[in-house]
Amino acid sequence: MIIGEGGETKMFPRPNVDLSFQKSFDELKRTQRLNSTEGSIEKLKEMFERYQLNINDDENLAIQIANFGQSITVVLTGISALNNSIISIDGIDVNNGLEVQLVQHISQLNLLFTKVSTVETEIPKQNTIGFNF
Repeated sequence: MIIGEGGETKMFPRPNVDLSFQKSFDELKRTQRLNSTEGSIEKLKEMFERYQLNINDDENLAIQIANFGQSITVVLTGISALNNSIISIDGIDVNNGLEVQLVQHISQLNLLFTKVSTVETEIPKQNTIGFNF
């Protein structure tokens, strides 16, 4: 705004400023979050919750973990982000009832969802899985 010689106010048109970079920046931040360990755990949580909808009252959500040519089936009890790239998966080994913890880089994570009988495994029903991030 400028005041003219006669005291009148003159408005200058606003310059045409391209603000599309702000949208791009917001999208970049969103993408970075989704690609982070925290974002991955959030996505896993959504997937677990969806899978649990098909589990009966006498079943637990479990995962199969394959490593070094062997696989174990684990009833999930918790998932945590240890830092920006490492996660911890806690659970109970269905073969022996022992608590186990898998610590793995997020880029190497491969999980097979399954369900196991609470009667056959003698592992009490796990109604919730703890997610920490």
